[in-house]
Amino acid sequence: MSGIYDLKLTMKETGIDKFVELYQHQEKYLAYCRECHNYGTKWSCPPLNVNTADFLRPYRYVTVAAVQMVFRKGIVESVPPDKIKEVTIDTILPVKNVFHDAMLSAEQEIPDSITLSSGGCTLCDKCLRPEAKPCRQPARMRYSLDSFGFDLSAITEELLGIKLLWCKGKLPDYYTLVHALFTYEPDEGRIERVLRKALMD
Repeated sequence: MSGIYDLKLTMKETGIDKFVELYQHQEKYLAYCRECHNYGTKWSCPPLNVNTADFLRPYRYVTVAAVQMVFRKGIVESVPPDKIKEVTIDTILPVKNVFHDAMLSAEQEIPDSITLSSGGCTLCDKCLRPEAKPCRQPARMRYSLDSFGFDLSAITEELLGIKLLWCKGKLPDYYTLVHALFTYEPDEGRIERVLRKALMD
């Protein structure tokens, strides 16, 4: 499917205090999460087993990274309505998996850092949470930005200049995945090097 889209990486680092003040609205977004099919069914999603303020307290900076899958000319118009879901999954899922692994690699590059990911975890075919069993891959599972109450639309538009698009009867011009790496020290370009190598090479 990679032959039908191009990848575009956009990044921005900012201080965590301002980031939380501007973009974290837990009660508002927890209400949205309760309506999602992932609620209570994935360890990456609410209700969380961590306190978000305590989780973020060690960090001073956050680097937001967005990967856009921009459909090539003519693709949007060529996909019939009954194929939109299939094309969407085939487009987003492989990129999400590579993006997730790249962010885990960035954690290894930068001491005292942690990632929050884009949407619910997709590492396993079926999460064990509904069976009250622990996560199979705790070293690789990361909580979603949504689950911490972060406003992804505002973050992408105001920090990155990207408007999130959704599927409304046809493919959008692009899809966007958003991850964030929280660090104690400034990034100094290390995250971008790791992501470009994983996603663009």
